[in-house]
Amino acid sequence: MPLKGAASVYGRTQVADFICPDNGYRGTQLRRGIVPKDHMKENYRQLRQKQLQNRDDQISKMRSKPESFSKLIEFKNIESRVYQEREISENNIPQTARTNDSVFLMKGANNRRLLNQVRKGQEARRQVEKQLESAEYYSTAKRPSTPRKDAVPKANEIADLAPRSQENWVASNKLRMQTQMSSSTTSSKLLDRSSNGKKPAPKHKSFGKVPSYLTQRKTEMKLLKEREEAMKPDKDCPPGMTLMPNEERLATLETLQQSKEECISQLSKMPIAIETLSLKEKQHSLECKLKEIDNAINLFSKPKVFISRD
Repeated sequence: MPLKGAASVYGRTQVADFICPDNGYRGTQLRRGIVPKDHMKENYRQLRQKQLQNRDDQISKMRSKPESFSKLIEFKNIESRVYQEREISENNIPQTARTNDSVFLMKGANNRRLLNQVRKGQEARRQVEKQLESAEYYSTAKRPSTPRKDAVPKANEIADLAPRSQENWVASNKLRMQTQMSSSTTSSKLLDRSSNGKKPAPKHKSFGKVPSYLTQRKTEMKLLKEREEAMKPDKDCPPGMTLMPNEERLATLETLQQSKEECISQLSKMPIAIETLSLKEKQHSLECKLKEIDNAINLFSKPKVFISRD
């Protein structure tokens, strides 16, 4: 800190230090023209060097490790192919992967190498399978054999044919038909002889006619079937309704006709000039009743009328 009432050690007054103070020790160094030391960068550099040194030590230890088995004399001076492949891969690494003369593998290089090896193996396997399939096809066991045709006979060769038959087929067929006809005639004569020459028994007057009980039975069955058909629910009948019997429908229609005639006769007896309120109400009720009767007549005039089951 600058002394009170005197000039600063660095050529600044106390007022200047108060107005524009330094930012600590590093600020004072910057004001004096000294670049402060970057301790973080220095620590990172030392750690990096230590890491590279440890990696080189591990590689040297692995290479100086004694062999776990004894090589043959003829293979003593031959280096392993692993190191050769490693040197080739290190030479192929781009310059961006080299730092401080040390070579590092790029990310995913090992996975790519394994994938390439798997692809090469699969391709080789496919080629072998194709060769095996072609070999099996052209082998005698799998290749379809082409049937050979019969040899064409030479000009001087004569084929061995069956001897010609001298049988007269027309005469033999004629004889067979005559034999069949004579056998049928003989069987009919034998049947006539078995009857001992007696005349057939006389037939009664109703021979060949249908008995009356069968006709009666057919009529009863027909009526029963018609009754069952009538009892069956109509396909046009809505749910909760039933078909009104035809006799009941006709009786209701006749009753409605009688009611209509009575209503018309009452309307005809009404005076021409209707002035009182009671007569007007009576006329109105009769007209409404007549409309209802007409609607009912139109309804019951249809061949099918459905009513509620309740």
